[in-house]
Amino acid sequence: MKIKKIFTRILIFAIATFAIGLTYAWAQHKWQYPANGIVAEDAFANPSPNGHQRVIDAINDPKTHSIEMWMYSMSDPAVINALRAADARGVKIAIIFNDRMFQGHDERIVNELTSGTHIQIIRASPKFSITHAKTFIVNAGQPDDYAWIMSLNMTQNYPNQADFAVKTDDPKVLTDLTNLFQLDEENAKNSTALELDGQDGRARLTSPNLIVSPQNSLERILALINSAHSSIDMTVENLSYFVPTPKYPKPFTQIVDALIAKIKEGVQVRVITPSCDMNWNPGFNMRALNALNQAASPKFVAKMMPYPASPTSPYMHQKLIIVDHKIFFIGSENFSVNSLEKAREIGVIVKLSGPAAIVQQDFDQEFNEAVAPAGSDRAIPRNCQAFQK
Repeated sequence: MKIKKIFTRILIFAIATFAIGLTYAWAQHKWQYPANGIVAEDAFANPSPNGHQRVIDAINDPKTHSIEMWMYSMSDPAVINALRAADARGVKIAIIFNDRMFQGHDERIVNELTSGTHIQIIRASPKFSITHAKTFIVNAGQPDDYAWIMSLNMTQNYPNQADFAVKTDDPKVLTDLTNLFQLDEENAKNSTALELDGQDGRARLTSPNLIVSPQNSLERILALINSAHSSIDMTVENLSYFVPTPKYPKPFTQIVDALIAKIKEGVQVRVITPSCDMNWNPGFNMRALNALNQAASPKFVAKMMPYPASPTSPYMHQKLIIVDHKIFFIGSENFSVNSLEKAREIGVIVKLSGPAAIVQQDFDQEFNEAVAPAGSDRAIPRNCQAFQK
């Protein structure tokens, strides 16, 4: 009888130990982001008087033999001239432009580039709501290949607009980007929106650090936010927060809900958006910011950058999440339902070290310059000007 009691106690202890271990393992899995981040070979931030000089240097480099680029918008004459000069040197250039570049004033730029001997201009597939990525690969498939992954378009707003870009030669990222570009050439040709998912003979994404819409962006960004232990710093142009209403029954609250959960856990959360959104609704971000501040009350954790934009109060175009001052996301993805689930977007997870470490310093300065948001989107004038005219 005594032996039976001892055996029972040992069994109970073993089960309890196993349960504790399982709970710990689950917690570790829940809170640990699946990627540690790439090391950035180089990085730059705007606003800056240097603007797109790193991009221009890459295009002008005598070692550059090919360029494969996704770009939502391009109007900077310095970049356009560099591309034309590279074409004259025989550099093979392919650019997938969003559909908007083939309309109105921008069509002139497309026609100017199309006239080049070695430049291929590709109209992005209409199956994506937009092709919003801002990324280019140099010497794809060669031993000296690398890529710039950015939040910035090649436009002329850089003296007054907050953006960030990182350079990487990470082999898995480059393999994925090269495969994705080839796939998006096919998507454009066939009006499809296929992904790197291993289906029908296609490659699949191999890098845990690459964030691609509409394939894995929402899932990975939520995982990154949920992994935070001490701090989350975020900047973004568009932050969706749609609670269900009779008119719009499908909600989109995931990003803001995840941030609110972190606030309640005691994680320091800081968010910056523009005051005057350049899109259809200047007060687009108000619901999200007010929900975050209400959760953190009496503190203001969510702020807006005042308008009009200036070098010291830049338009917040950057799409950034810094977690625990260790790793960060940068890319083209806004934190909206369209950007994460319908558009072609590209971003990356990066270690907060080396050249990329400036992103934290820039955020701290910008958060100090930002102001508390207005009470509602009605307080943002419909005729507000994000940039001084």
